[in-house]
Amino acid sequence: MDEMSKRFLVSGQTELINIKAQIDDLSRSLEASRQKLKLEMRQVQIGLGRSSNHIGSSITAQLKTRSEEASNLQKRIESFSKKVTEEFQPARKLHDAIYARSQQSLEASIEQLDLSDLFTCLPPIPRDQRVARGGLVAQLKLQHLVLADRFAIAKELATKSFRDEVRIPGGAVDLSVRPFFKQCVMFIDQCMAENLPKLAVETCIYYANIARLYRSQVPRAIQPSSSTTSSVQFFDKAKELLEKAEELCAHQFQGVETLLAAVQKLAELFKGDRYEQVTAEEIATIRAAMVSGSGGIATHSGHWYNCENGHPFAVGECGMPMEQARCPECGAQVGGRNHQPAPGVTRATQME
Repeated sequence: MDEMSKRFLVSGQTELINIKAQIDDLSRSLEASRQKLKLEMRQVQIGLGRSSNHIGSSITAQLKTRSEEASNLQKRIESFSKKVTEEFQPARKLHDAIYARSQQSLEASIEQLDLSDLFTCLPPIPRDQRVARGGLVAQLKLQHLVLADRFAIAKELATKSFRDEVRIPGGAVDLSVRPFFKQCVMFIDQCMAENLPKLAVETCIYYANIARLYRSQVPRAIQPSSSTTSSVQFFDKAKELLEKAEELCAHQFQGVETLLAAVQKLAELFKGDRYEQVTAEEIATIRAAMVSGSGGIATHSGHWYNCENGHPFAVGECGMPMEQARCPECGAQVGGRNHQPAPGVTRATQME
């Protein structure tokens, strides 16, 4: 039994090392191709590259190829996770059979008032899940990598005139994060129950980083109104998980120094609400995004205002505020009622 478990752990950990190397290779590949895509998009935007009429299909094709690489690796990791779970079943069945047989012997001994076999009863031992859990955390690590990459691509596309011609594989990134967050929380709970702090800390880091990107890049104005699915809720949960992760780093597991440094760095980014002054480039980007497309407003059909933290927003139709809302960047009150702006709201004359 011990030898069987030892072989299982050694072979499983060896495969996990190989999987980690493949994820690292994919990370470098995505980074290199992403930089190439960014350069190509910027050249087209300023008229140095190919025609914008063809750039949409070209970038979509490149994104599809990159997505297929990640998808193939995801399938390999899922296959590994399934295999290690199935491989452990014979050992588990053997243990369960021995334990059941010993229990039957004990009951028979009691009936016969013979306690000679009392101490032959085997206690139920918890199943060693380190390899199986390692496969699951590898899946989450890959999902984190893919989501972070999609956020980076979406951010770059947001400022481009041809953005509507490009299709990012996987659909809207803001919809993909929700099942990812759910899986992370479930996995963290499992690791806590099974005393696997290292895997729990790793997953807390993945959750927190995607929550940070989600909150910074997906305007709250387009998110569901339900607080249970908003970026604020995920952001707050991430802060809670980072606190838990720092506590777990009190366990002296392998690599704790590196993970603790990552946790503390992320925690610094989550402290308070940090807002930087809006730059001229950002103003141009915001204006271009809001005045173009089916949901935009014409440059002459309204007025621009700043929230109390200096983030610009537009009021269409008559140009005067009639409804109250929240700034998609920082959550400050914007708009107003009866043609009167909300407290702290000022005219953004530089946008007009």
